[in-house]
Order: sequence, then structure tokens, then C-alpha cells
Amino acid sequence: MSIPKIRNIKTSETQLGLQKKTNEIKSMKNRLLQNSDWVYLPDSNISVENLTEWKQWRDKVKEVNKITDFETAKKYLNGLLDEKPATSYDGNIQPQSL
Repeated sequence: MSIPKIRNIKTSETQLGLQKKTNEIKSMKNRLLQNSDWVYLPDSNISVENLTEWKQWRDKVKEVNKITDFETAKKYLNGLLDEKPATSYDGNIQPQSL
């Protein structure tokens, strides 16, 4: 009869905690990107200059992948919420309310 190996519980908890934090950052990043996908829709009617600002902002959101510290990544993404570009539209066309 063989004796079952004992799992290192502390290591497993640490790995699980790290995975949870990684998933939280991914979720925050994905939410920010999904909530700004509308700028690429053909009927968004935002100005070319404004589209460029949005593209740059979205690139900054994606940069979070380079940050390895959880708290730093979380602060970085929260800071980008305050930097979200204002929206300016071309001509007199304004977005329709749903």
C-alpha cells in the first residue's frame, strides 16, 4: 500500500490567490476595453482626432499586461478611468439614445 503524497497547502493557497488577482486585473482590463469598443463602430460619428485619443487610451489599458505587481496594476487601471477621453462628434450628428 502506498502512502498518498501530501500537498503543500500553503503553496496551493498562494497559487490560487495569485490566479485570482491575475483574473481580477484581466477582468478590469477587458471591461475597460469592452466599454470603449463603440468608438470603432462606423456609426459612432466621433471625430478623427477623438478616435486617435481613444486609440491611445486603449493602448494604455493594454499596457497593464506589462505590470507584474497586482496593486500597481490595479492603481494603474483605476487611474486610466480618470484619463478616459472626452467624446467629440463630427458635424451635428449626435449618438441616439436607446
